[in-house]
Amino acid sequence: VVPDIAGGYLYTYSPDGHPRGEVPSTIAPEARHRRFGAPMAVCGYDPGPGADTLGPIRLRVLVTEALSHAVSASRLRLVTERREQLATVDGLRGRPGQFDYASGSAVQGPTDERVLWVGDGGNTRAQHTEPDFDDPMSPTALTANQFPATVETWHPDGETYLFVADYTADAVAFDDDRQIHCYRLVGREPEHILSFGSWGYFGDETRLPREMDVEPLGPDRARLHVADSLNGRIATWTVDRRQAAVVD
Repeated sequence: VVPDIAGGYLYTYSPDGHPRGEVPSTIAPEARHRRFGAPMAVCGYDPGPGADTLGPIRLRVLVTEALSHAVSASRLRLVTERREQLATVDGLRGRPGQFDYASGSAVQGPTDERVLWVGDGGNTRAQHTEPDFDDPMSPTALTANQFPATVETWHPDGETYLFVADYTADAVAFDDDRQIHCYRLVGREPEHILSFGSWGYFGDETRLPREMDVEPLGPDRARLHVADSLNGRIATWTVDRRQAAVVD
């Protein structure tokens, strides 16, 4: 059994080197069952007496999953190319100051009151510092996001707006949901006002939005430039904060 770290699959071979298939299959019906979280190492194991005999078409393995911060025990079904997770042991990374896939960051405020915001994708939140940077980072929920990755700020007339892009390689996970979300910060609490950028190839659609940059266009509007990574282009939206809408 050979792990594919980037793809998230395990490739299985017979003792004489012939391919037996990939697990889990790329056509698994549910997105959450399709891939391992960056499988780094695989080891077969004996479940002990009393367990059912699996035979040549089923295997039990322990998989170290880097992106999931876990070691999972799975039953592999080689004919149907499916996996069944039996158990998992993971490192809890949900406390304040801990990150599960820390990603993009942005700075809020003037020089003497700067606050650092960091996307915490696996925990579906952002975390921020206090202006003096002495206190631990504080978590804040992002109600519209699924996997917040890239973060950027906009500062019109003393207010702060937070743009946060979701990141996934799986269109099924988003369905018709938007991937870029705009929040108005009330103190340190994000108030969701607008979402845009559905999954797709054309027009105002995007796939795997990454880095963002804000171009102010007066007191109420800003042009948001987004690296639309999987479409190989720069996507642009003009946001009006008074209308809470994309206007161009």
